[in-house]
Amino acid sequence: MPDDASMPSPTADPIDVWAEAMVDFRDAAARAPWHHPSVLPGWSVADVVAHVTWIERAQLGRQDPPHDPDWSALPHAKEGFGRITEVPVDLRRSRSREEVLAEFDETMADREVALRALRAADPGPVLSPLGTMMPLDDMLAMRIFDTWVHEQDIRVAVGDPGHLGTAPAHMAARRMRGALGFVWAKKVDAPIGSTMQVRVTGPGVSFTDTIVRSADGKGRVVDQVAEPTVELTMSFPDYVALTCGRGPADVVIDGDAELAQRTVERFNIAP
Repeated sequence: MPDDASMPSPTADPIDVWAEAMVDFRDAAARAPWHHPSVLPGWSVADVVAHVTWIERAQLGRQDPPHDPDWSALPHAKEGFGRITEVPVDLRRSRSREEVLAEFDETMADREVALRALRAADPGPVLSPLGTMMPLDDMLAMRIFDTWVHEQDIRVAVGDPGHLGTAPAHMAARRMRGALGFVWAKKVDAPIGSTMQVRVTGPGVSFTDTIVRSADGKGRVVDQVAEPTVELTMSFPDYVALTCGRGPADVVIDGDAELAQRTVERFNIAP
């Protein structure tokens, strides 16, 4: 069962949780060594701030000036999505800490105003950072997840653990848990009728989820079973690392060893 001590109220506006996620992210980034490497290859703390700022600026319809990085100096930036996200980060590398944080502050203040105006207008589907249309609350859940994970990218790298049980943490966990069926059925391609049980022991968020690959090939949440085909037990930070492709995670494996190893190898849902 989830540890719900800091879970957002069912009636909480996700805009409020988004705002909390942005404040928490900024606080963690502002007190970290600015050029310290983050968990993400090739990116410093400053780069992670630039990335989050860029996404929210784009959601406001604000475009950066053209910029052509020296790709030979950026071997971590692979083709496709990796290079798309690298351009705005590299653009901001010549700016001071104060300039980057000031842009973040201005962007988030304006973005919150825009989000609350959207809520009042009841717009229906809105444009997501991926270029798809989705309900406003789904888009906010995506942004809360991404921002909270990037906060952890900074905290883990600089040895500043925290914010594992906040409202943004719980919303991020909810999004990660929602992908378990996809992982089991599509990424792992588990046999029909097989079950995966994931036990997350905290701190901050704890739960046990059981997924079965049903006859229609989809992964579905079911009640706990006494002898799942695969059982994975880990802490919440290790669950985040495994789900988001943030390096090795300490996972206790029980059940079908080959299938469990395949599951661990394919658990990442991050782009």
